Amino acid sequence: MCIRIPTALLLVLVCGSASAATDGIPERVKSLGRWDRHDPVTLRAGYEPWSPEDAARLLELYQSAYLHLTYNDASPAGLNTVPRVAQRIDELQEIAASRGISVRGRLCLSDRPDVTLRLPDLAQSCSAHRGATGSCDWEGAMDGRHGEAEVVVKASGSAAGGTAVALADPTQVWTPALYRHRLAVLRPGQPDEERRRIVGNDSVSFEVGQPWASPPQPGDPYEIRGSFDTNWVMRAPREVHEATLRRFWEDRRICGDTPCRPAPFPLDPLHPGNPRGFLPWMDREAVSLLATAATVPALYGWGYDGDIAAPITEYSALPHQWSEPHFRANGVVLDLRNPAFRAWRARHAVYRLAEYGLAPGEGACLAVETKPGLHAWYDEAALGPAGTVCSAPNTNTYFGPSQICRDTQSIGAPLHPTQYGPGEFEAAISAYFRELVAALAENGYGDVQILTVEAPAFRNELWNTLADDVRRMPQMRGVEWGTIEPRLAVLGSAAPPPTAPPQAAPEAPPAESPPSWSLGGDDASGSASPITQTGESSWSDLPSASRSSTRGATGPRGDMKSGGGGSDGAAVEAPSLR
Repeated sequence: MCIRIPTALLLVLVCGSASAATDGIPERVKSLGRWDRHDPVTLRAGYEPWSPEDAARLLELYQSAYLHLTYNDASPAGLNTVPRVAQRIDELQEIAASRGISVRGRLCLSDRPDVTLRLPDLAQSCSAHRGATGSCDWEGAMDGRHGEAEVVVKASGSAAGGTAVALADPTQVWTPALYRHRLAVLRPGQPDEERRRIVGNDSVSFEVGQPWASPPQPGDPYEIRGSFDTNWVMRAPREVHEATLRRFWEDRRICGDTPCRPAPFPLDPLHPGNPRGFLPWMDREAVSLLATAATVPALYGWGYDGDIAAPITEYSALPHQWSEPHFRANGVVLDLRNPAFRAWRARHAVYRLAEYGLAPGEGACLAVETKPGLHAWYDEAALGPAGTVCSAPNTNTYFGPSQICRDTQSIGAPLHPTQYGPGEFEAAISAYFRELVAALAENGYGDVQILTVEAPAFRNELWNTLADDVRRMPQMRGVEWGTIEPRLAVLGSAAPPPTAPPQAAPEAPPAESPPSWSLGGDDASGSASPITQTGESSWSDLPSASRSSTRGATGPRGDMKSGGGGSDGAAVEAPSLR
């Protein structure tokens, strides 16, 4: 199976037919499109519904392309939407096998290691008592089986008593089902310590899957442990946070010749008086609790205008005249410099492959995305001011943090300037891919290869944020270089598939609560081609045989555009990272 990740650094793990980029120069491959946009349940406006048989036949017709199953996914494992998708993947594989179609390494899941989301504890998509197989905690259904360290204490106390398979503590007020899959440690550190897996909890007790050897007695200490440490969330100094908020809307003539309307709410997303600082799928309370007097969690999000439900970006809803700009967070930024986080994130990818039914040995494909233009250090002293329209001065990033950068556009990005120092992001992302490949092999996925989506093109070069040994790893397949997006009419034609299939019809901005969560933009804005970019990550529709480690000079804008994204219209509660 393949995975694709949009926007500046996407790596797809593919165990497929194409050769890996052992020379360090990425091969260019195309995606058929995103199957979730064509899913009849989550069908997006302007896209035809694709059945598993349709998808199999398209893979047969476009033999060098792969199918992108999800988009920029950084959701917790165990969502209740996944089993239906996994069943469709199984059906596609069965149909392909019966027709002699090779799909090995061509069914790709998304993964986004530098940003994640925390869903509310009672969200429909992740809460066990509402039909999901995981929980809404940061880990979801992760339960130690793939080697993640479970050393983070989520809750602790003293038992009032218990049974052979339960422990009660009436002093607690737990969210029901929150600790499903977490590790219970009874009498931690004592000679009779016992460890069991929690299968469910109510507000004052939890149940374990295997009986205790010595059931809890009154006064016995216990801990509930997990694997995700909130210290991995990148922080920004509070003074930087406040300066960024001022810069976001002050002293910029983004509302034309008239001043912008006064904001009806505080513009700080973390301010309790701001009801629209977070999109509804984010657990605002949990994220806000990460703030201290000195620092705030680094937020990821978009520029919005007034009460318009969709973000205003250069990829959609243009032209637009701003009237009341503000920022809404849809995720938090993770610090890839932390080895413990990288180890956890690599195992998160293993869980996602398994839950989508991509078993070891099937040749899975995993797409991993980060945005080097937003994280990698830009040496302004040596290279001069960054040339992109949305860059901000003195932020040490090529592309700059999230902002409204002119009257008609904004970018999706971290709210704050990068906290990575010179060379730190480059070293961290290279370390992550080494560790990801090792974790996959450790869990039986050693045949998975890696594909980057959108290059990553940074300072006009492909893969230049990656160390040479990473670029030359056998698992590194190449770069997604555009999307085909064929119409089903090609399946009834005897003619060979067109090199530039018709683009999906433009669509109106969708309502809020999209099913996918993108860190990039949207390509369905009515532009001339869905496979054309300009500027810094320019990837036009060139044949995949044309392989180069660099591109031509950027234009005056140097913009980074995503090959897909935007907010899908169907109301799926747990979006994937966008």
